[in-house]
Amino acid sequence: MTPTPPNPPGGSTPPLVKPAAAKAEAADETARKEVVRQLRGPVAQAFKLLMPELATAEDPYKAIMGNAELLDRCFKTFQTKREAFAPFLVDATGAAVTDDAARLACGRSVNEVTGMAVRSAMRAFAETHFAGGPGTPKPATKTIAEAQRAGWIAAIAGMFKQRNAAKGVRAAPGGVAQFYPAIRDALDFSWQVPFFPIYVEIPATLFEKLGVGITRLDTAEKLQRFAKLASEDIAKAEQVMGDPALAKEMLENNVLAAESVSQMSAAEFKVVHDALASLDVKQKWDIFANKLTALTLGQDKRISKADIVALAGHLGILNEHAVRVIFDLELGREQFGTFLETAAKALGRALYMALFGPIPVFGTDEAAARKQKTYVGFIETTLKGLVTAVKTLKAKFQRDAPEVISECLTLVCEARRDGIAAELRNFAPTAEFA
Repeated sequence: MTPTPPNPPGGSTPPLVKPAAAKAEAADETARKEVVRQLRGPVAQAFKLLMPELATAEDPYKAIMGNAELLDRCFKTFQTKREAFAPFLVDATGAAVTDDAARLACGRSVNEVTGMAVRSAMRAFAETHFAGGPGTPKPATKTIAEAQRAGWIAAIAGMFKQRNAAKGVRAAPGGVAQFYPAIRDALDFSWQVPFFPIYVEIPATLFEKLGVGITRLDTAEKLQRFAKLASEDIAKAEQVMGDPALAKEMLENNVLAAESVSQMSAAEFKVVHDALASLDVKQKWDIFANKLTALTLGQDKRISKADIVALAGHLGILNEHAVRVIFDLELGREQFGTFLETAAKALGRALYMALFGPIPVFGTDEAAARKQKTYVGFIETTLKGLVTAVKTLKAKFQRDAPEVISECLTLVCEARRDGIAAELRNFAPTAEFA
């Protein structure tokens, strides 16, 4: 009989690592080291040749990873000048790779390398932030758009900071040691880099609960809405749903849906949720996150579950005023799609989206808020005007055929198109509504 080997001093026999698993781990570590080697060496040098900001950097990799704005510019440079990185974008056979999800010779895909870089840069940014250091020099020049976006992001970061201070909460008790592990697994995309100043102001406990629910908010406007979202709203939304699995699904796909769900009754939520069952799960929660549209669907007594089912494929872009137009005109379900297609054709796609589509956000300051309020008023008034004109014209036609609404809508839209476009240019001077 083979004797049992003695336990090692101070403990029990360690579990055996399966050879296949050990081999996979070793291969994974080898691939990681190769990626880091290339990023530190030839890839960083390629960026140095392409970007004036790095021309004098002794260690371009360190400069990039220590400065979120530089990293953001590097990602943009990579996308616009991919040909400069062709030597690295090949597979194990040397064939060119154009799919960012495909495996490269280094053992990782472009998407995976991007995630690695974002996580490393987040850690460096967080270490500087929580140490209270002066940070790293920023790029010397910014475009007007970059400066405006940076100001908006700083304002949103300030909102989280003030919110935490009001509640007596530190953004991340324990500093980077608690913050980074909480956010690490929720970072994957290059567009997350500009939001680092916001992320470090969000409590680590919130990342531990929501994770990708926060880091999948892909615009400053969505993060601004999240800053205004109270934890009580999330708790109330969970109560309305009454299903922990469904609540988890919401938080992972679009946490902003909690704002509208929290203001619904359980019955209203069930009607809307069941009516959207045919949609992709993210599409469903994105519709709930469009707060006023979602509340209109749940609370307007003219709208039935069958109506929502018929409209489901269009609800991803319709604002609440556009939804009301459909029911103000007393359209039959079979007319919904035709009506919207007619409006888009008669107005032109750009003008149709400006009137019927999501309401844009103009910024965070008081002037922007006033402009947005005026814009919303214009959209509501204009759509009501279209309804009145279509009804008046329909009455003159003295016909009840289903196609009459479309005929009237076409005539009204074509007659008013230029005037509406001229008014909209006051809000967006460079927009084209042809």
